[in-house]
Amino acid sequence: MTPADEMAVLSMNRLVEQVTSPLDAARFAALFTVSDLKQVAELDGQAVGFVLAITGGKPFENQNYRWFTRWFTERAERFIYIDRVIVSPACRGQGVGRTFYAAVFDAARQSGIAHVCAEMDLEPPNHGSLQFHRKLGFTEIGTRDVESGKRLLMQVCEVGTQSETA
Repeated sequence: MTPADEMAVLSMNRLVEQVTSPLDAARFAALFTVSDLKQVAELDGQAVGFVLAITGGKPFENQNYRWFTRWFTERAERFIYIDRVIVSPACRGQGVGRTFYAAVFDAARQSGIAHVCAEMDLEPPNHGSLQFHRKLGFTEIGTRDVESGKRLLMQVCEVGTQSETA
């Protein structure tokens, strides 16, 4: 991913804001700067998905990231946080998401990080995301209620234990 991918990333994000969160140019710039892993998938020259992931200990203003930071700090463990993975509807089920997650786990391994974490909507449920993460081997470590009225499922997967069959 490069800064030139901004418009495509913002456009893809707008399609799924109800299950992720809004992303504008300023927020994209902040995420781009702090993210340790940032990738775009393309098909025929068009962006069809992206991932942004951040290792623990970064100056990142995000309530979910802070929740994981506290949880891992209490355990003296390092982590990488998946801020968002978005795949265009036309490309879902074709392995794009699995490829992004494989890249996150590879980055964690290379950095000596033992845990990958992510949150997903529990209420209202994001069934696709919940099933995908379950198949990968993510397990619940808590829930979090947010201002919008959503309830989030906070999950973690130990590097080296994830399944390849999601």
